[in-house]
Amino acid sequence: MQKVRGVDPKISKRRRKGDMGSVKDLKVVKEPTADSLGIGRFTFSDRYSVFDWGEMPDQIPDKGTALAMMTGYNFFEMRKEAVESHFISMYSENRTDTDDFDIERPSDSMYVYLTQVLPTDNDYLEYQNDYQHYLIPLEVIFRNGAPKGSSLFKRLEEARGDQQKFDAVLDSMNLSKEPDPGDMFINPVYDFTTKLESTDRAITYNEAQQMAGLDDWEFDKLLDLARLTNEFITQKAEAAGFEHFDGKIEAMYNKTEILLVDAVGTFDENRFMYQDEQISKEILRQAYKSFQPDWVKAASEAKTEAAEKNDPDWKSYCDLQPKPLPEDFVTLMSNIYKSGANKYIGSEVFSGAPSLNDLIPELRKQMEMLSK
Repeated sequence: MQKVRGVDPKISKRRRKGDMGSVKDLKVVKEPTADSLGIGRFTFSDRYSVFDWGEMPDQIPDKGTALAMMTGYNFFEMRKEAVESHFISMYSENRTDTDDFDIERPSDSMYVYLTQVLPTDNDYLEYQNDYQHYLIPLEVIFRNGAPKGSSLFKRLEEARGDQQKFDAVLDSMNLSKEPDPGDMFINPVYDFTTKLESTDRAITYNEAQQMAGLDDWEFDKLLDLARLTNEFITQKAEAAGFEHFDGKIEAMYNKTEILLVDAVGTFDENRFMYQDEQISKEILRQAYKSFQPDWVKAASEAKTEAAEKNDPDWKSYCDLQPKPLPEDFVTLMSNIYKSGANKYIGSEVFSGAPSLNDLIPELRKQMEMLSK
């Protein structure tokens, strides 16, 4: 794939404003230029989002610090194994300098390198130009199994009734038969979705490479990065007593190198199981399906209607608003994030957090109450 030289870079307005979506914030310390990366302070908030809604009506205390510490830990440890990322160091308000990663100083923020976000207009033609660095407009998803709530089941359900399409979905996952929720695969499966569109959509290997503007060698490096990340997180998860079902990476291109960006190996980016219970954001999705199923249904119907009209503003078609989760459930989720982070990292990041073993019975009890 040949890239065209000599095109001026465009810096995304979203990056300038520090908008990292509904649950993360970015403060630009140094703007990226055509030739060099910038620097930003990346903050994980206590906000959360489910079903692509954006900011929900309540927050989960200490969630941001738990996810930031898990991400910083993963990036710091992966750096030792020559897996590079945008991570520079954790941020500490108590010091004027920074720490790579310090268990004794929990933080919800980190310093990261910033890159350019190119426009996706005109079928991603901008990515065929010869930029020194840019955000790759893809998410590479890795699946070690099919947990409850996996998007794989949604894709299969959408294809049901069309055997050729149904078989094509199974074939894309290297599966010979339809999996049951909770099944683990013999080998990990990797696939792709868009990153910068209003709603992420599944795309093929060839589409992903074309959109990303990468040649064969560079695209192989992106796939290797996903594989190495999956292997690292799976190893850490198993050491902590978790099953690692799936996750994803995002990446940047930087002068022929491919670097991880955003976050990896957290309860928001990945699905983990512990004692046959999901320890991830999936708990929140399932909670809303039980607690406010009418809103979940309305949101799904709104997405369908907006897609039929080719309108990215699907929320304007939704007549219902999400309600805050019960206070006891929010407290439970806060403890799960804190205790889960302690267990994954293998250190007392959150002093005094309850044991995850003690939280599982309470989780089951709360989910039963929500379903009544």
